[in-house]
Amino acid sequence: MAWILLDNATKYTAAPGIIKVRLSACAKTAAATVEDNGRSISPSGLPHIFERFYRADPSRSEVEGCGLGLSIAKWIAQVHQATLSVESRENAGSVFALFSRCLPEDQEVQASCAPLTVSAPSDITPAYLTNQSHPH
Repeated sequence: MAWILLDNATKYTAAPGIIKVRLSACAKTAAATVEDNGRSISPSGLPHIFERFYRADPSRSEVEGCGLGLSIAKWIAQVHQATLSVESRENAGSVFALFSRCLPEDQEVQASCAPLTVSAPSDITPAYLTNQSHPH
C-alpha cells in the first residue's frame, strides 16, 4: 500500500516537486501520510478517487496506469481494519492518510520486519521522512 501511495505521488508531482512521508504513533493509533505538492484532485473527483478504474481528470491519462492503484490501497486498508483517506487542495497537491489501530500490549508481532527501501526518480526532490513519537 505504501508503494502505491508513493508511486502515485511521484507520477503526479512534476520536478522539482516535494513528497513528504510522515509516520506517527501514539497509544492506540498509528498513522502514515504521503503528501505531495503535485496536481490536485478536483472536488468533484474526490468522492470517486478510490473507485476501480477511476481517473480523476483527462490530463491524468498522460500518466501511465489504469486507475486500479488507489482502489487496491483502499481494499488493503479495509482488510487490515485501517482507514485510508485523501485531502486535496487546488494547486497545492494532495495528502493521503492511513490510520490503523495499534496492537494491544498483550499481543506481539510474530513476523520479522525487513527494512523498506524506497527510491524516487532523480528529478524529484528527495522525500522527507519524519518520525513523530508521542509519549504515552
